[in-house]
Amino acid sequence: MDILVATPGRLLDLIKQKHVNMDFIETVVLDESDTMLDMGFINDVKKILAKVPQNHQTLLFSATMPTEIKKLALELLKNHVTIKIDLVSSAAPNINQSLYFVDKSNKVNLLLDLFKKQKIESLLIFTRTKMGANKLSKALNEYKIPNEVIHEVVVTAFIQVTGYYK
Repeated sequence: MDILVATPGRLLDLIKQKHVNMDFIETVVLDESDTMLDMGFINDVKKILAKVPQNHQTLLFSATMPTEIKKLALELLKNHVTIKIDLVSSAAPNINQSLYFVDKSNKVNLLLDLFKKQKIESLLIFTRTKMGANKLSKALNEYKIPNEVIHEVVVTAFIQVTGYYK
């Protein structure tokens, strides 16, 4: 095979079952490194890298560069080059963005309160996991709030609520 895409745990499982031979790996790409670090996959990544040839190339991508990712880069990469893109991003003029800090147990209550107080015609709610999106969708359905779960991206899931306001 020329390209293999896998989560660290799944790749280790495939290696253990002898379905994947790591002897000829030329390039390893670690995408969403900050998320992998947060989710505790770094030990699995280190196990994988120990199984690839010494002369492989490792690419590490991360949306954020917290101290832990910088340390990881220094540990895993040789003669590395850092490419940093500073983008000033802003929402379109007709888009309102809000951020609310709330305990996990009160997230649905916050949404219900926002629906009551504001005339919301369309809303995107981002969740960290697909399971979280499914759980939130189920809770919104219990309150008769029409929504659709969209799992387009591996790490990000979101719910679209349209045509609902009281």
